[in-house]
Amino acid sequence: MKNIRTTIGIVLLMIMSVSLMEGQEQNSLSLKNAISDALKDNPSMLSKILLEKSASIKVNKQKLDLLPELSLSAGIRHNFDIAATPIPMKFIDPTSGSDEIFPAKFATKNTANWGINFSYDLFNPAKLKLVSSEKKRAGLSKVDVLIQKAILTNQVRIDYAGVLIAQKQLAYCKSDSLHAVRVLDYTQNRFAEGLASKEDVLVAKENVNEMKLRGISANTDLLLAQNRLLSDIGLDPEEIQRERLNLTDRLEDLMLDMQALDLHQNHSLGAERDSIQMALSKEQWKKSNIAFLPTLTLVGFYGGNFYNKQLNLTNSEHWYSNSYLGLKLSLPILEDFGKNEDRKIAKLNYKTDQIEAENNRINRAKALGEKQAQLDKAKKELLIRKENVTLHEERFSILNEQMKEGQIYPAKLQEGLKDLQKSHTDYLQAIYNVFVANANLELS
Repeated sequence: MKNIRTTIGIVLLMIMSVSLMEGQEQNSLSLKNAISDALKDNPSMLSKILLEKSASIKVNKQKLDLLPELSLSAGIRHNFDIAATPIPMKFIDPTSGSDEIFPAKFATKNTANWGINFSYDLFNPAKLKLVSSEKKRAGLSKVDVLIQKAILTNQVRIDYAGVLIAQKQLAYCKSDSLHAVRVLDYTQNRFAEGLASKEDVLVAKENVNEMKLRGISANTDLLLAQNRLLSDIGLDPEEIQRERLNLTDRLEDLMLDMQALDLHQNHSLGAERDSIQMALSKEQWKKSNIAFLPTLTLVGFYGGNFYNKQLNLTNSEHWYSNSYLGLKLSLPILEDFGKNEDRKIAKLNYKTDQIEAENNRINRAKALGEKQAQLDKAKKELLIRKENVTLHEERFSILNEQMKEGQIYPAKLQEGLKDLQKSHTDYLQAIYNVFVANANLELS
């Protein structure tokens, strides 16, 4: 009867550990494809890419804004009441008195005009370095894309490894659960023979229950790990929650590939961004120093005006040409007080960026050493944890043989099982710590 209950317990335990996985469609996914999909579909990545494209468009816009302004204007008007303009009478009759005036009307009932307007800033302090500044902002956006790409690549790598680790954890749970059920069966038999206490049986049953809880937890951890991976790739976990991810890369291969990574390829991105930002703020500061200078503009017009009582625009006799080319000088006065404050702000911004760039450089150097030490520690810990798993598996194998021969006390067998379970948990955590430490170092 006890053997039947034991068998049923094993079956139920295995069903619980795989109930969320069986009957689901598999979705094969390699790490390379996962990273590729994430770089195309991740919302944060897409946002950075769109900002980079926008910055590139702004550069082209600034180039176009430097072109001369050329516009065509035309108008037609019917004057119901023409305003009179008083002029000295001497313009008409030189013999008139100096205080005599004549109300003259300088228009007709119908007027029209057309013209081509031209304007080009020969010197405008507000437009200086606009293209150069936008190119630097575009450079910042480009670096932001590279930084986001590095962050996302490492995050997907960690997520992918997390799923594989969760799957391995589930496999350990199945194996440890079978061991726990066998230990319970052995302890119950020893109790029936009077060679084990009731407490030993209770502890063995408690271990079986703990294994059930570990199985539930392992299933949950696996689902959460899959959700994190799918979310970072840019997929909705709820829409494909019935699909089981079939990761085609092995955890051992990922660890070998990780060791071959160039961990220093992204170290210069932060320094490059600081350099561009500092150059931009310096350029803005220099530009503010000449903001008070006047604007010199070349202006021109070519067109004509129509005057006649009748609106006959095709009659060339009533069209009078009008054209000019000149220079226009603009010098704001009161606005220069505000520009002086802008100059002070620009200088402070440049000094601030200098300080932040130096502070970032120091912090990067400090973090590089710390994260390298953390990675070295994680790797050493992993080697020890891996060796411990081998040792505990060998030890439990010996205990298992002694159990078959009835030569071991249940308490010692239960202790060996707990040590084996703990070695599995510590080993998987050590693997995850190496992936995280490796990513942190690559992004420092």
